[in-house]
Amino acid sequence: MATKISIIGAGRVGTALGVALSRKGYKIATASRSFSSAQNLAQSARGQAYKELSQAALKGDIIFITTPDSQIASVARGLVEEGGIKRGVVVFHVSGDHSSIILSPCKEAGAYIGSLHPLQSFADREEAANNFPGSFFALEGDPEAVSCGEKIVSALEGRLLRITPEVKALYHAGACAASNYLVAVVDLGVKLFKAAGIEEKFGLGALLPLIHGTIRNLERVGLPNALTGPISRGDISTVQEHLEAMAKYSPELIDLYSELGKHTIGVGLAKGTIGPEEEIEIKKALGNV
Repeated sequence: MATKISIIGAGRVGTALGVALSRKGYKIATASRSFSSAQNLAQSARGQAYKELSQAALKGDIIFITTPDSQIASVARGLVEEGGIKRGVVVFHVSGDHSSIILSPCKEAGAYIGSLHPLQSFADREEAANNFPGSFFALEGDPEAVSCGEKIVSALEGRLLRITPEVKALYHAGACAASNYLVAVVDLGVKLFKAAGIEEKFGLGALLPLIHGTIRNLERVGLPNALTGPISRGDISTVQEHLEAMAKYSPELIDLYSELGKHTIGVGLAKGTIGPEEEIEIKKALGNV
């Protein structure tokens, strides 16, 4: 018999997870604040939609709460109060920031609790279900939940990151820096291109091949060896030219450029292409001795 999974919350993550698990033979029940969203998920996952969250939860041996982070605690309490948690079920949430402790009401009701966070971007729900194979999943919680989570990650052809509840926020901060801040850094590049007279609609397209090349370098040679550019080679005059040009044409971007540069110095030192003398001079150029 196929394992029964309840998806509570039919947004991007819930939909992607439900569709991906249904492809692996899991039977899906779902409910959401918006019944139409639950219906759409059920149709895509060949499952069943329910109007009440507790109705859907009772159908599952495994329950995933895939609501926004701010709603996880209240949904968990509500499921318990409405009789939606059976003893012995496993309840996961998929938040990157919160630990499994936020599901304590479910544990008190006899469930095993855990958090299973897919380290993946879910900007497009149509493609997100295809992104699980090869992706990492951060897992922590009760031993029974961890054992269950390991099987799910294996079914999704994912890779496992075992963490503890105490450091969950640090893990999430690292993920945000690598993903969300990457977008912000690309936006910085596009803005500098715009200041140089390159139309914004062309800026991103012009930078993407460079970005893809950098990612390939990270895959091929890793950190810190993928670092290139003026700081990596100790080219202080080029850094100074950048700052002088920004002072004239885009002074509002200097602080961000400089702070990123200061962090880049440490990567250059780790790579071994600059030494203490270059470190001091670059920091001077960036405004921090």
